Amino acid sequence: MDRGEQAGVATAAGRAGPRHFSLSAANRALVLVRRIVTDLVVEYCRFLELQEIFELEQAYAEEAPLEDFARDVADAVRRIREYSDELRDVGVELRDMARGIVDFPAVIGGRAVCFCWELGQERIEYWHDRGEALAHRRPVAELADLSRASAQTG
Repeated sequence: MDRGEQAGVATAAGRAGPRHFSLSAANRALVLVRRIVTDLVVEYCRFLELQEIFELEQAYAEEAPLEDFARDVADAVRRIREYSDELRDVGVELRDMARGIVDFPAVIGGRAVCFCWELGQERIEYWHDRGEALAHRRPVAELADLSRASAQTG
């Protein structure tokens, strides 16, 4: 049984189209997403360290057992892919592997947006329009204004 099944989160397999989250559903999914992102960030840091060691050994070692380093790097890459796949199965988009930033696709007032979460945050605090850079994140409190404006014009 994988982590998604353990947490009771449905996977995206067999789903028609991308999943859309409400803010409350995205915050509930953080129980699982936080664990996956934590593992992914740790593994990514490990990968970077291994890569640096591998490059130094390759450049300066006379007869270092590079096969061991290469195997360790390949294992780290495999685990990173597995964690990324787990996030995709939940319906979350990985935005920054080093910082642990993910997006939860959503539709608010007919507008395609993403709830944005970063490892270390207690709950989702930001959102941005789909396709926008992370620099355009805005507080989720603004979504109430967006929803009201959409309801008044709709």
